[in-house]
Amino acid sequence: MAETLASAFQASETGNSIEQAYAQVYPYLLMGLLVLAFVFVIGGLFQRFKSEKSIGWQFIRFTVLGTALPLIAILALTDKFGAETAGIFGAAIGYLFGKEDKES
Repeated sequence: MAETLASAFQASETGNSIEQAYAQVYPYLLMGLLVLAFVFVIGGLFQRFKSEKSIGWQFIRFTVLGTALPLIAILALTDKFGAETAGIFGAAIGYLFGKEDKES
């Protein structure tokens, strides 16, 4: 992977188009974002079970945020992010973060 990234940056310095460099890095960028979303969920669940806390409202809020942002980035990079998708993500995140926390 490091060789691919190095060759992508070298391609951009030698006069090759930035599109070629982006095409070489693109699959690794998508995989990194996907792994980030899974790591966030698995790490959060592991932390909750380790500390013997329940999965509460606050955990659900930040899990949705932690998975939605990488997924939004993936959809935007693949040109699949349209007005309908933006509305769905906006409504879900707005609903989760718009509710008043009952504990405070």
